[in-house]
Amino acid sequence: MQDITLGLAASPPDTVDAIARAARRIETPCGAGTMVWRVWGSGEPLVLFHGGSGSWTHWIRNIPELSRHFELWVPDIPGLGDSAMPPKPWTLRGAKGRPSRFIRSLILPIDRMVRVRRRWSWVHEP
Repeated sequence: MQDITLGLAASPPDTVDAIARAARRIETPCGAGTMVWRVWGSGEPLVLFHGGSGSWTHWIRNIPELSRHFELWVPDIPGLGDSAMPPKPWTLRGAKGRPSRFIRSLILPIDRMVRVRRRWSWVHEP
């Protein structure tokens, strides 16, 4: 895996492009399309979920350092970024449990996840 090092003079678009080029892109089923995951680094898997809007770039400042210690799996959650709309129903009740279903579809032993809400929190799922 290539080391992600960026010069201090890199523009924001250049930074995003450099970090995106260093990723492996994985797609899993999602609604009528796919959920897009970007993967960096090696080691124990760590999943980073962005908040209720945006994309994987919410984690852009963390990816270079964390990818030195973990294999980072950073998705665009369904309906945002490069991912397709989630399957219906589009309700909170319908969305419950979807992240763990997508993770299980990757067939990885992941027990560390970080999500962005109003505050940072660690989520552990056995």
